[in-house]
Amino acid sequence: MLKKSFSVLLAILMSVSIVTTVPFSVNGEESSNNSTETVSTTETVKEETKNLNVGDIIEFGSYPQKRVLDTELISKLNAIDAPLISYGYIDYLGNDVGIGYADVTYNGTKYRKVYAESSMPYAYGTVFQGNANYISSTEIYEVCKVYWFMYEPIQWKVLSNNSDGVTVLAERNLDTSMYDRINTSQSWNESYLRKWLNKKFYSTAFSDDEKSLINSTKHFNSANKTESYDYDYAVDKLRIPTKAEYDNFTVDNKPSTAYARCNGYSKYSWINSIDGNGFIANKWLDYNKECTYCSPENYGVGVRPVMNISNNTKVNVVSKAETTEKKKYYSGSYVYTLNDNNEASLVEYYGEEESVTLPETLDGKAVVDISEDIFRYNNNLKELTIPDSFKKISCKFKSKTLETVHIGSGLSEINKYAFAFAPNMKNVFVQNNKHTYRDIDGVLCKDNAIVYYPVGRKDNSYTIPDDINEITVGAFLNATNLEKVYCYNHKDFKVDDNERSLGFSRKDNYDYNDITKKSNFVIYGDHGSNIHKYANRCNIPFVDMDTEKTYTPNKLYDDYDFAVNSDGTATIKKYKMNYYAELSTLNVIPEIYGCKVTAISYNFLQYYFDSKSDFYNIEKIVLPAGVKKIPKDTFYHDTYLKEIQFADDLYYIGDNAFSGCINLKKIPKLNNIMELNSFAFCNCYSLEEINIPFGVVKIGKQALYNCKSLKEINLPETVFSIGSYAFAGCESVEKFNIPQNVTYLNYGLFKNCKSLKSMNIGENITKLGKELFKNCTSLEEVYIPYTVKSIDTGIFDNCTSLGGIYIDSNNPSYTDLNGILVNKEKTKLILYPAGRTSKTYTVPIGITNFENGAFGYTQNLEKVIFQDGVESLSYELFYKNNSIKSVELSDSVKTINDRAFFSCTNLEEITLPDSVTKLGTGVFTDCTSLKKAVIPYSISELSDNTFYNCSSLEDVTLENVKKIGKYAFKGTNLKSIVLDTTVEDVGILAFVDCKYLRKVTCLNRNVDLKLNSIGYYTSDNGEYYYRKGVVDIIGYKGSTAEKLTQEVKLFRFFDIENPTTTTPTTTTPTVVKPTKLTLNKKRVVLTKYSRNTGTKLNATVTPTNATNKSVVWKSSNSKVAKVDSKGNVTTVSKGTCIITAISTVDSKVKATCKVTVVQKVVSVKLSAKSKTIKKGKSFTLKATVLPTNANMKSVTFTSTNKKVATVNSKGKVTAKKVGKTTIIVTTKDGKKRAKCTLKVK
Repeated sequence: MLKKSFSVLLAILMSVSIVTTVPFSVNGEESSNNSTETVSTTETVKEETKNLNVGDIIEFGSYPQKRVLDTELISKLNAIDAPLISYGYIDYLGNDVGIGYADVTYNGTKYRKVYAESSMPYAYGTVFQGNANYISSTEIYEVCKVYWFMYEPIQWKVLSNNSDGVTVLAERNLDTSMYDRINTSQSWNESYLRKWLNKKFYSTAFSDDEKSLINSTKHFNSANKTESYDYDYAVDKLRIPTKAEYDNFTVDNKPSTAYARCNGYSKYSWINSIDGNGFIANKWLDYNKECTYCSPENYGVGVRPVMNISNNTKVNVVSKAETTEKKKYYSGSYVYTLNDNNEASLVEYYGEEESVTLPETLDGKAVVDISEDIFRYNNNLKELTIPDSFKKISCKFKSKTLETVHIGSGLSEINKYAFAFAPNMKNVFVQNNKHTYRDIDGVLCKDNAIVYYPVGRKDNSYTIPDDINEITVGAFLNATNLEKVYCYNHKDFKVDDNERSLGFSRKDNYDYNDITKKSNFVIYGDHGSNIHKYANRCNIPFVDMDTEKTYTPNKLYDDYDFAVNSDGTATIKKYKMNYYAELSTLNVIPEIYGCKVTAISYNFLQYYFDSKSDFYNIEKIVLPAGVKKIPKDTFYHDTYLKEIQFADDLYYIGDNAFSGCINLKKIPKLNNIMELNSFAFCNCYSLEEINIPFGVVKIGKQALYNCKSLKEINLPETVFSIGSYAFAGCESVEKFNIPQNVTYLNYGLFKNCKSLKSMNIGENITKLGKELFKNCTSLEEVYIPYTVKSIDTGIFDNCTSLGGIYIDSNNPSYTDLNGILVNKEKTKLILYPAGRTSKTYTVPIGITNFENGAFGYTQNLEKVIFQDGVESLSYELFYKNNSIKSVELSDSVKTINDRAFFSCTNLEEITLPDSVTKLGTGVFTDCTSLKKAVIPYSISELSDNTFYNCSSLEDVTLENVKKIGKYAFKGTNLKSIVLDTTVEDVGILAFVDCKYLRKVTCLNRNVDLKLNSIGYYTSDNGEYYYRKGVVDIIGYKGSTAEKLTQEVKLFRFFDIENPTTTTPTTTTPTVVKPTKLTLNKKRVVLTKYSRNTGTKLNATVTPTNATNKSVVWKSSNSKVAKVDSKGNVTTVSKGTCIITAISTVDSKVKATCKVTVVQKVVSVKLSAKSKTIKKGKSFTLKATVLPTNANMKSVTFTSTNKKVATVNSKGKVTAKKVGKTTIIVTTKDGKKRAKCTLKVK
């Protein structure tokens, strides 16, 4: 779709005429024309990078930014053939939504074209949320329009400049991107955004010379996953800002570039901080120094890259950082500045005292803040007192001598690193502990959190007070003397590991994450608590205070979310594996933070909830010995899993536990399970072996559905229930054993078991469910015991090798006729096995009813003969019977039900007896070989779809049809059709897709021909119909047929009574009228047997050059003989009738033939087939000659042993002596015979 639309778009753009030749290139390949075009640029000054200051704005690299609005330039750009490249936005169906770009260089300037067929999804694999007329939610750029953007130099703000290089941040959002394709278990190392920045963006934005100046830098991220334990760092050329950097620098979020707004939102950009839900920060809130978080697969979030460039080069400087140094005031030893409220902030102090109390006022101004390290020149200071008037400490003290600080009660804000770099600090005391801040034995606290532990204390251990439940960022940073911290009975203790402090030290420099871990530091507490998790994440040893057990840091703990159970064991809630990690085997940890793992949650791998789970690479999973249950859905649709290992005493596998694990080959023995639950191994195509142990009592529905590679399934005798379709699709299993406790073979139990050859059903079975053996194409024989009392429908559908179904003679409900399944009374044929080799089958006399689909799917049966007594053919009786070629119906058949011959693709011809009065819907649908059909006088309506898609049907006779249903002749091969005088109504689209139909004769002046009944075709996509081709309509002047041709231009009308007049042609053709008709026979005698016979009448038209020689045929009594449109006469019953041929041009031109039908004897029956009488007794046998309307009914009686008994001409039998004889009756017409076996005693 994208390519198609783009091709149309480009064709339109290429239609613009270009007068002047201009140089251009597409995707970097420039033409040889050297003329140029002036492009305005920002005025810049070259400066060495080593001289740059924080806040300077520089130019480096280029990227599409400004939208092109010049219409003349746009016209020239549109004329360039630039194939579009897809951005790769994916919707909820997994389809590319059709948004693309192309880069073009024109007159030395680079441009990017953007075109969108539809709107950008809200996130990867979702739908668009917003106005569908626009590309993105900015609602600036519309879909189905071309936009051009000019490449411009990228502007960067300097964040730092040191010996390692110059760190810069893009001034604006340059583009948009998702962070990753999935919404859980994020890792910067594995993320899509990292790859996009360091590959696609990097190669697009920078020249080779510029790339050589970009340094690879190591940066911090707590969610990275690498092989070494130093897994919270990554090395990149380009990255996104961290939360710490946003905290450290005031970053003004300038509006995104026009190009970025085209591709997404106009604000927000990714910040490399991840919350507990795996969401990524995308907005910095200055008012509370926090981030908001969003789902990582969101499209349209801005990207402001950070990078480090060499400090030994020159760059264009756009602007220098403005100096906003405030005016300084001097008062004694103090220097201060004034804020907007005319309050003083201390910036310098020149005294040398050991103890200093800061003034509350200077020059009458209240002193409220210390904004600079005012004691940086004092090498004697040991004690500092800050009065109550002070509100803030904004600075970081670095005094090497300062030991004690007294804080007044007025302070409400203290820099989190205020004392972290004062190495001799011993105590911080707060005068009023009831205010914002307080101290506990000289340790600074705020509410219930430790804010600062004095780093100069000599103590090597510290115990967290009972009422403290949090350590804030930086609280213990640089406490180098501490070796032990005790945190007991603090299960919900909070500690932030985004910026390490407890157990770490660092210098006061730009990089907050350039930290050093104390080598001999240990944390004591409760195992499994938050402080334990902090210790583990930070690679710090941990000791449980109750057990004194030492826990060596285990980085695997960080990969799991877990819950502690009431018994102290653990349940694994989630495994935090990034989808792109290359891990082939997952050994689920047996314990976590000292808690034995005894359970896993059903979604601990997120397979069930995440439709993009195929990014997993785990092929083998080993569950710990403590796990005894696998919950439902645990490994649902894990398409990578090949092997699972679990404990020998595992006792439960839930519903869907392994459903859809298409590559799972091997599982351990199931020694202790009691049930194999529903769908447990459904669609495990590759599973080769499974043991079902003794003790299993139930097999759930579809438990092993479609386990195509299983060779054997052995069920223990303990099983008493098997669910529906439990073994369906196990196409490699050749035999099944059914335990004695099972009484019901459920729905579809063995469906699609293509290797199953035979089945002995035990005497414990009482019922067979529907579709039980459907599509078991190798099944040859089935033996059903006397205990089975119920057999559902369709149980042997498409069993193409099935030769016989054999029923125990003592079965009260069913029996078989040489392997053909019938009811006990032998009145209903239930199933003719599809694999029988006979080509012809005569339904035995006495069988009058049929199960739906009884002759379906047969492979060899070509002909079926129905004898007298059958009145109805059941629904789908011959369903998809591809072998049947002909069917003989007896005169007793009255009804043929819906789809009786559905998809009998080899059925070539069928004649329906006059006894048939009703045809169901779609009776001959998809009978693609059917060429001829005669609808007898007795049928007045053709139901919907009667000959639907009978693509070979070319000859149809409608003797007394009044109504033709919709789609009745859809897709047939008819070239012409005669709608007799009886036809009153032709349904909508009755002749749709009859591509060869060019002639329709309407003999009823008022036939209701729907406007779309003739001459319509289905479109390729099946969504609508259209007219095509010329159709000749032959009828009477003023009839509804003529009216139809007046409404449809593609129809031509021919008047039957005056064929020289045609419409709407402009010329009148020369017409020669017929003057005489003769037939090849004037009279004929036809003999009718059990089947109808017939003859062929040929009509000769005079003169021989008559323009229209067509005739219509009529029978004066179609109950005696009928005639089709070709003159074929068929007997119906005895009697006499006249067959007339009438010219379609002139009804006065006709010829006749007298037909006499003689009914021959077909069979004879005796009133008894066997008889036992005593010597000297007599009785009379009654002979019935069939059919009852036979012309000659005379019979003779004989006895094969007249010494035993005699019989007279009336059928009276007299017993002479003890013995046996046979009484035979013989018809005079046809010598038909019937016998009665007689025993005399």
